[in-house]
Amino acid sequence: MRESGVVLLVIGLLEVLLLAALSAVAFKRLRFPYTVGLVIVGVLLAVAPDHLGVLEPIRLIRLTPDTILYLFLPTLLFPAAVQLDPQLLRRNLYPIVLLALPGMLLSTLIVAALVGALTPLSWRTAMLFGALISATDPVAVVALFKDLKAPERLSVLVEGESLFNDATTIVLFTVLLTLMNSDARRPMILVQGTASFVSVALGGLGVGALMALLYAALVRVAEDDPLVEIALSTVLAYTAFVVAQHYLNVSGIMAVVAAGLVGRRLRRTHFEKQPSRRGRISSTTGDTPNSSPTASSFSSWDLAATRF
Repeated sequence: MRESGVVLLVIGLLEVLLLAALSAVAFKRLRFPYTVGLVIVGVLLAVAPDHLGVLEPIRLIRLTPDTILYLFLPTLLFPAAVQLDPQLLRRNLYPIVLLALPGMLLSTLIVAALVGALTPLSWRTAMLFGALISATDPVAVVALFKDLKAPERLSVLVEGESLFNDATTIVLFTVLLTLMNSDARRPMILVQGTASFVSVALGGLGVGALMALLYAALVRVAEDDPLVEIALSTVLAYTAFVVAQHYLNVSGIMAVVAAGLVGRRLRRTHFEKQPSRRGRISSTTGDTPNSSPTASSFSSWDLAATRF
């Protein structure tokens, strides 16, 4: 029987999920980092012989940059932002900014020097590569630290830096690319780059905060229905990213971070003022009275543990 393209795609997704689950069990028993192990499994799948028919459905899955950005990234970043301890974040804001700004620039220079010295690439291209590759991957950091149960302060430092260095990466890459292709004076390009950095970062934070305000208002109108809140939390993560990244050309990652932080703060304040509603939500969602007040459950995206 010949399967349709949709059926093969579904089979491929099921095979990927099954393989990921079995890999998780195996790597846990081996005490090997799960995220690193998945990379190894992916490489093995890529080099596997083409004639293995069982892998054919998996090969039909095509991940484009937009798929990663708009489908996966919001659901991975949003719980990380929600679960960041605001007090620890404030206390460690200086080292986080230090890592996200001068730390990022230093990493770019080191990578560019190594690439320029060891490869045939020109120094300008090496600088571009350094800017592109030096940003800490927030998805990998969040997942790996959760598996390794890293110290809380270290987690806040690296997670905070990885979540906030997006604007630095984008602006640095844009400035270097402009320097390579423009005849304008360099001081003017640097001024434009600085202004672009401020607008990208603050614009993303503003969009996320505004989306969180709208989310909190809609949840209150829905009388704190937990099922409605689950749906609206999903909408919040995606809307903040899409509006910022696609429509306003500011940082989508910064928008998701701001949405998570502001949304958590607004919901906590609301429940502190109305403890009776907190008890009703807890009884509906199964939370204990001492647990965090709201539930943003996205079971299939590892958001089931998220609590505002």
